[in-house]
Amino acid sequence: MIAGRPTLGGPPAASTQAITVDVFDTLLLRRPTSQKGRRWQLAVRLSALAAKKFPERHFEPVQFYYTRERCEILAFKAQESHGTEDEVRHADVLSDQADLLGLPQDFVAAMQRTERELELDFLRPNKALLDMLAQARAGGIATFAISDTILSAEDVTWLIERTCGVIPVDKVYTSADMRCSKRVGGLFKTVLAAENLTPRAVLHIGDDADADHFRAKEAGIVAMHVPRRKAFIYRRKLNALRHSISHYLRKAPNSPPSGSRPTQYAVDTRQGFGRYVLGPMVAEYTMMADVYLRTVARQGGGTALFCSRGGLLMKTAIERYYQAVGRKPPVPLKSFMVSRLVATRLCLQHRPTVAFDEITREFKDSTMAQAMESIVGEPVAFSQVWDKPVTRDQLHIFLASEDGAHFLRLIKDQNELFERHIEECVGESRRVVLVDTGLFGSTLQMLQYARPDLQWECLLLARSNYKGLPTPHFDKVTAVWTQRNGYSPFHPRSSVLRYWQFIEALFEPELQSVKTFQAKRDRVVSNLERLGWQRFVESPQSELFRGVLSYLDDMSADRVEEHYDALNTAWRLFSDAVRFPGLKTRELLEIGDRSRDYGRDATVSAANGGARPTLADRFRRLKSSIWRAGSAVDLFPVSHPAVQFSLEIAYWGLWIRKRLLG
Repeated sequence: MIAGRPTLGGPPAASTQAITVDVFDTLLLRRPTSQKGRRWQLAVRLSALAAKKFPERHFEPVQFYYTRERCEILAFKAQESHGTEDEVRHADVLSDQADLLGLPQDFVAAMQRTERELELDFLRPNKALLDMLAQARAGGIATFAISDTILSAEDVTWLIERTCGVIPVDKVYTSADMRCSKRVGGLFKTVLAAENLTPRAVLHIGDDADADHFRAKEAGIVAMHVPRRKAFIYRRKLNALRHSISHYLRKAPNSPPSGSRPTQYAVDTRQGFGRYVLGPMVAEYTMMADVYLRTVARQGGGTALFCSRGGLLMKTAIERYYQAVGRKPPVPLKSFMVSRLVATRLCLQHRPTVAFDEITREFKDSTMAQAMESIVGEPVAFSQVWDKPVTRDQLHIFLASEDGAHFLRLIKDQNELFERHIEECVGESRRVVLVDTGLFGSTLQMLQYARPDLQWECLLLARSNYKGLPTPHFDKVTAVWTQRNGYSPFHPRSSVLRYWQFIEALFEPELQSVKTFQAKRDRVVSNLERLGWQRFVESPQSELFRGVLSYLDDMSADRVEEHYDALNTAWRLFSDAVRFPGLKTRELLEIGDRSRDYGRDATVSAANGGARPTLADRFRRLKSSIWRAGSAVDLFPVSHPAVQFSLEIAYWGLWIRKRLLG
């Protein structure tokens, strides 16, 4: 290899009828600038272009960088959840990005031209491969360029011609245009069929070991793997690391506009904290959920079901956002009467073993009889004593017994009503997006197995495997804020995981959890849907959430860039409040006792009061607290800053340990 250029063998074999080549890093060699670096330079150019085109607006590169990154991530995640072979398209990503920034759709063409022209700065021709293709074409061998990319064939052809000076292939195929990819294998089959080629008579050349080598060989094609040099790969990784650090250190260049800048007094009140801190955070969810749902709509449509209870206020929030910016939801939004209890009952009837992990975790301190009565929702007269602890083995034994058969009969009627409710919500749609707060996606996991006739996926605020259980369903779970298994000092957003119960409480209206259903006239209703229940959802009593809604109501499509400045400030304030609260913040974020739910009336206490504890008692209470940094204020009134600092140091130690030990 010379100067990072892949080394090619001699001329193709005499039996070769066609040559297919990968485009990027094969036919067109990229310079060692990472995607992050290219994306940042693109953001700089686009912000300058937008400032010139719309001088009354105040765009900054960080806003273009962030929205482009989020649009691509969410589009690819929606595609992954969809499960069919397809590809995200560049035009759709730019359209979504323009909407997120409040830019008119006719600006998308200028964004596309700018990106295409910038790409030329990072590309150079692979002269050795150009010579090989020229010789092949002179010998009557057909040549094709095929690429897994969000770009159209027209864009890729333009880049090839501008970089190489000629178009060295007969035709260009891209995964975006053909709706299939090399990485899955469909693009190879599509090209073979379209050009009427025999696989063994085709030579494919590319740099990616998986897509260009193994997938090509699986399709019966002769593959030539020409990877970039290791030195080049290391240089690109270092460039990516440099830009990651720069992006982490980079602050939003503008302060929030004077009209929306939070004062210390404002964030010291519950409604002020809701507006200036939680408001931008929830607005981010609404905007990113819109991007995800628009991708779903492009892929054939579906229905978004907002899971009670927390999802009901999430639905209120996104509806307020759509009203504020003057747009309609891309898919139907429905209130879904569900709970983990209800989903568990349905799963126990159809695929009981799938629910065992959740049941054993939830009822680890209960007997089998207590657990089963909680799931049924009423006292049950069993024929024998089930006083043993809840384990997978005991669950197997119980369900195989006469008492187990009786238990399944008791939940059968409720399951039938719940399934009727599902059908009433989804209608003709078979793709269902569950929208909920987070974190594990247990409801999705059980509904996937209980109703496999529907295509289930899940959109959460945050995703985390805090349960330490297997997560095969995580490929169908997307989170807007963070997808981490714990707090990371390098990622302020992950601070929500240090006091997740606060986020849950924020979104829970003063309504019962769903436990039972009954048929009323022409529809099924749950116990949650008591008289006037909509009032608690449409006009929540919480001062915090009223502050959130006031922020959403003031959003406007032609001033949306102000939101990104406010968002940077909001996450910093929230992270500081959770990690280093004082007495005022401790009181501000107090949520009281939390229900254990799952058919039980028991609660988990969040208080630290009671008799004067010993030092050992205080540390025990701190360890068991649902918000340790907040409890430190109560337990150590004078020295709580030192305790909170020690907690932060401990989290740093955990982060370092995970990185060193894997």
